[in-house]
Amino acid sequence: MVMKLGDAAQITIRTPKLKEERAFFDKIGFQIVRDDDEGLLLTDGTTLFELIQDTNKGAELTYFTKDLQKTVAQAEDVGITFDETGEALATLRDPSKVHIHLIQRDAATLPDLPDEPVSEAGRFGEVSIETKDLRASIRFWKRLGFEVEHRDPPVSQWATIFDGVLRIGLYEHGVIRHKFRNPSITYFEPDMAERIARLRDKDLHIAQELPEDAEPEDVKSAIAEAPSGVYFFLFSF
Repeated sequence: MVMKLGDAAQITIRTPKLKEERAFFDKIGFQIVRDDDEGLLLTDGTTLFELIQDTNKGAELTYFTKDLQKTVAQAEDVGITFDETGEALATLRDPSKVHIHLIQRDAATLPDLPDEPVSEAGRFGEVSIETKDLRASIRFWKRLGFEVEHRDPPVSQWATIFDGVLRIGLYEHGVIRHKFRNPSITYFEPDMAERIARLRDKDLHIAQELPEDAEPEDVKSAIAEAPSGVYFFLFSF
């Protein structure tokens, strides 16, 4: 049986400044899906994000599975080690120390999403992860049911992998010249330059503009930084 982490996934962002984090997402144009005692859920239209008040900060991956114990057993059978396992939650980390959470929940109970981009960020591309050992990272994710979609020949400094739920970009340490922080969230749009200009007008925090030292009208891509420290790569293609 092919390993599968879950039927749906979300990006979980921990932040000690929930109010400021929410304002960041408001500026980008994310829609609120749910705001109650269970938490704050937002979407870019196709991907679910959860914001959690926490002393820690950063982005993590969360999968939802109907049968957590079965999923954990399958992962352990292929050599995956968990940091924590319980009746409703299990946690592991990839070779780059990115946290992956498995939650016992039927994906059918998750909120419906518009299924098209709704924010200024545009179309969700991938979760981007920098790794010191690309081959080891690919082997790890393959054991979890991911398949390689694209790979950089012949030197193999990056790869795009997909499990039918979430797309991940893996990059050998040093191959990316711009700012990088694990994991980062990447968006692609042909009109990203215009989108960045509008976000700049909203005073969204831009950590880096690309190409560097370009005049504002010549900026094609940018890296926005959330209060949690998570980078959002806004790339033109």
